[in-house]
Amino acid sequence: MRLIVFAVMLALQSAVVQACDEEYSPFQVAEKPLPEKPYAEFDVAEQQSAEGGLWSIYHNDEGKLERIIRTDYGESGRYVLQFAATGPGKYDIRERQFTYAVPISEVGSLIVREEVDYYLFCDGLLEQPALEVRNPEYATKARAAADGIFKAPEIADRLKAAGFTPPLWK
Repeated sequence: MRLIVFAVMLALQSAVVQACDEEYSPFQVAEKPLPEKPYAEFDVAEQQSAEGGLWSIYHNDEGKLERIIRTDYGESGRYVLQFAATGPGKYDIRERQFTYAVPISEVGSLIVREEVDYYLFCDGLLEQPALEVRNPEYATKARAAADGIFKAPEIADRLKAAGFTPPLWK
């Protein structure tokens, strides 16, 4: 499974680098290990399930906003939305859906499926991989993921203060 995800990431990266610029390296932040402790952590305001959700904010070594992760917990799975800043006006959003074999409350629950979608933004515009250009669902899903980050009331001010603006849509 990891090999397939890595191969897809490489293919996406090569398509995006051509459209963005030579120095842009997508996934460089999203894929590096998280620090032991987040800069800030708090509950999500608009819960998606009875189990609730959690925002985790991470800063880089210079104290600048680097990653925001929203995790929504559920009885039958978990949803993770991650914003990763890779440079001025450049960021990626990764959406992950985990499905459990049995409800989390039962003994022997384990992840049986993980779906991952990556959305890359350069200067506020969605960079669509060549394979997705004709897929209208890709842009729709990217917009929903970006809205999940930029329209969350408890996160919007932090993003604005750090100099990030919501994506522009064509």
